[in-house]
Amino acid sequence: SVGNNIVFCFIMGKWCRAGSCTACIGHGRRNFFRGNPYIELFNPCRGLSWNNFKNLVIYNFNTMSRYILNKLSPSMGYYEDDVRIETIDGKLCGIYTDKDKRRHIVSNICPHMKCNLIFNYKDKTWDCPCHGSRFDIDGNVVFGPAVYDIKIDKKETSD
Repeated sequence: SVGNNIVFCFIMGKWCRAGSCTACIGHGRRNFFRGNPYIELFNPCRGLSWNNFKNLVIYNFNTMSRYILNKLSPSMGYYEDDVRIETIDGKLCGIYTDKDKRRHIVSNICPHMKCNLIFNYKDKTWDCPCHGSRFDIDGNVVFGPAVYDIKIDKKETSD
């Protein structure tokens, strides 16, 4: 905080938008934004309209149904031949076979909240549908919130 009316918030990383909103709410209570027409946007006590409530319920229902379906049937058959989900030594694994026929074997469970991962063909990554973590084909974290890799002892094997 500088002076009486200027606030600087430097929030970096994936959650910068949420952090910025939180900073605005906190500083808004000190009347830094008095007279600002947008202060109601950041008010945590703002009203929830029927339409917003309906969208919230639909969004959470869709998210939860994807999570449940993903847990019930992690390999639903929508993968092409180069990606398989298998249980190896009692552990659910994702197997990607590259164009050189090398198999990249990783754990198919996200270490963040234990959701099953989905293979992203475009970026060649394993993505978590729950919170957005991403892992490369060898199991290294590309993008959080997960901080642990999904590598297993059998990193790559040849056919």
